[in-house]
Amino acid sequence: MEGQKGVTLIELIVSIFIIGLFTLVVIPAYGKYSQQIELKGAAEQVKSALLEAQSLALNPRADSVDIRQFKNENGPCYQVDFKNEINPNRGSINISSQNQRSFLPTTITFQQESWVEFCQNGKGAVENSNPAPVNTPSGNEIKILIHSSKLDQDKQINIIKETGVITIVNL
Repeated sequence: MEGQKGVTLIELIVSIFIIGLFTLVVIPAYGKYSQQIELKGAAEQVKSALLEAQSLALNPRADSVDIRQFKNENGPCYQVDFKNEINPNRGSINISSQNQRSFLPTTITFQQESWVEFCQNGKGAVENSNPAPVNTPSGNEIKILIHSSKLDQDKQINIIKETGVITIVNL
């Protein structure tokens, strides 16, 4: 049997066992990782909507550019609404200047339905909001929480009312 080449049945079974074991370890870790990326992406989507409304309000030609905004004593205003849809279970975002909603991935919802308003004379600051700002060391902050029911994990989007600075915080 000295010149024969190939693998024995035992070597083949051991190789398949090692590959199976590796797969059992990697697949669940990848699933959780992809859900974390999904939650992070949803937080970025919320931040992007807030920045878009803020940018629209800061446009010096806001009242001539977009007729769908509303006006108050502070000039043209843009409101971002955060709501939860029932079927499928997910959050939705709507900017007052747009005719369509954008949706968060399924099973990612807002802890509380809310809205934030930016106005032209506010110089990027938040004019009005629900929930009301909370006093923190950095100033009055508006906190928007999103929740992933798959991960049972939250992310928080903070907006400093006076400056309009928007940050994402891991909880």
